[in-house]
Amino acid sequence: MNLKQLEYFVDLIEHEMNLTRCAQRFFISQSAVTKQLCSLEEELGIPLFDRTKHRLFLTYDGRSFYPYAKKILDAHKEALDHVQLLKNGLSGNLRLGMILRSDMKMVLPLLSAFHARYPDIEISVYSATHKQLMDDLEKNRCDIILALQHPEGSGYICAPIARYPLIVLVSTSDPLSVRESVHEHDLNHILFDTRINDETRSGLLVDDCIAKIACGQGQAIYHSFVYDESMSEWIKSIPLAPYQTSSIYLIARRNYSTSQAKLLMRFAQHAYCD
Repeated sequence: MNLKQLEYFVDLIEHEMNLTRCAQRFFISQSAVTKQLCSLEEELGIPLFDRTKHRLFLTYDGRSFYPYAKKILDAHKEALDHVQLLKNGLSGNLRLGMILRSDMKMVLPLLSAFHARYPDIEISVYSATHKQLMDDLEKNRCDIILALQHPEGSGYICAPIARYPLIVLVSTSDPLSVRESVHEHDLNHILFDTRINDETRSGLLVDDCIAKIACGQGQAIYHSFVYDESMSEWIKSIPLAPYQTSSIYLIARRNYSTSQAKLLMRFAQHAYCD
């Protein structure tokens, strides 16, 4: 049994049982259609049609077999459509890794809008340090990451999707906490600087760093979204002077990125950069 045989069988039933017109629709000879139908009957071991000199009539067995033949053809079409969606990145899975304490006011609208546009793409999200995210991307444990630094080298596709002011976080007991702004050279113990790709610092968890700052054990330079007012009793957020901004990037591997990752990157660029 092959798909062509089923196509001819279903087409005949759905188009007035006319062999001549069936052959015309498939651009083959009437004898070729007849041969395929006979082969189908032989393989099934049942008569699908009663034949007279000028007409075909569907048998009881033929009527019983029709819904199954139709279901096979529909499943085949659905499978082809699904594969085409996969090839175009319009379905499948997308693994997104995000920096810890990402700006959810930016991330949630982005993912919600992306899902509304591409509902057949299933998105899984997790958070990690920048160092861990880059390692996961390199080892194919995720498809795309939302990260702080633009990686070096030409092996990555990068898209800046948002910019934020840089701030200095200090303890409320720190003498600098009364300042309107703080210069980098005023800081005497920088635990983390988001502008610097420092292996010894990039693995420091944000919550760990914030706890150290609250205890007066150092200061840090972060994107503004890291701070929220719930910290105000222990930590002060002060603008970095001179005024500076820094981007957040979507990053994927250039030669190994999935269609879904490329689709998210284009969508984000259009949403935030146009």
